[in-house]
Amino acid sequence: MSASKPLSYFSPGSRLGSCTIQRLIGRSRHAEVYRAFHSGLNQDVALKLLYPALPKTPELRICFRDAVRAMMQLKHPNIIRVFEFDASNDQFYLVMELVEHTTLRDVISTHPTGLGRDDALRIFGQIASAAAYAHDQQHVHGNIKPENVLIGADDRPVLMDFAIPCLADAAAAAPDAVLGAPTYLAPEQIEQGLLSAQSDVYSLGILFYELVTGEVPFKGATREIVIRQHLTEPAPAPSQLEVDLDPHIEQVILKALDKNPLARYETARELLADLQHEELVKQYDTLVFDREADERVRKRRSEIMRFERSRLEGAAPHQEAPEAPSRLPVLIGLVLILAVIAVVLAVLLL
Repeated sequence: MSASKPLSYFSPGSRLGSCTIQRLIGRSRHAEVYRAFHSGLNQDVALKLLYPALPKTPELRICFRDAVRAMMQLKHPNIIRVFEFDASNDQFYLVMELVEHTTLRDVISTHPTGLGRDDALRIFGQIASAAAYAHDQQHVHGNIKPENVLIGADDRPVLMDFAIPCLADAAAAAPDAVLGAPTYLAPEQIEQGLLSAQSDVYSLGILFYELVTGEVPFKGATREIVIRQHLTEPAPAPSQLEVDLDPHIEQVILKALDKNPLARYETARELLADLQHEELVKQYDTLVFDREADERVRKRRSEIMRFERSRLEGAAPHQEAPEAPSRLPVLIGLVLILAVIAVVLAVLLL
């Protein structure tokens, strides 16, 4: 997308609802995004005009409203906020939080062999957290890829562009439809158009793979080659590209990229829990060991102090200890018994 291209629908100063257009900041095949000032919110916003050339039917209006209303319920620091929308005429648009940004695609492009481990985990963890929250709300993103992650001035990754399936289906059915690259799509999305939490997990797996290696697992000269790889070929181990990759991170990636949706993580929450558990164990195992050792020492010291205190409290003051009983009677008795046994043995031997 490029702001240098001429505006297709709105020029600076044009008004749309409560928004005054300032400039175009992005364009794709199915949308234009403008920087605008919203008079009601008294702030700059991002205005996204969706599928401008697509004929809008009553069914599409209903579908669009339902999808965006659900989207507006998502409140997460790593999910772009949608303030309002309009579908009252042939212009479907969203008014969203304006993130002064670059995209994750730009970040990856400057790291052709992958990001460092800490940066990759920091970025991916926040994106996975956003997807996990959406899945908790029964909401599927359906379009996770680096181009749909903004990186704000505070280095906060922000997930945007949640799929609105009915609009995408209508656009795909148009005579002049151009199919996009399937680089981040799950096999079931490619074959059947199925969107689910597991298809999001697959897309997250490819994104994580790219963050740590700088490459995507499936690529080729044509769309058909990439599709075949998604459907039939296992993902190459990322450690083939990044030899120092943590084995557990590789395990998480490859599980997310399983061809069978049922063999993947059920949701992004499950993926994140697996990843974070391993990270927390590695970070705090020494601390936990030391804390347990300190607890054992403290307990033993406490037991000794209680024992000493009980001895002091149990002893009668100014009382002499009794004398030990004499052992002499016991010794005399033992000698007499041995003497009797000796006499009996002597008589028997005679």
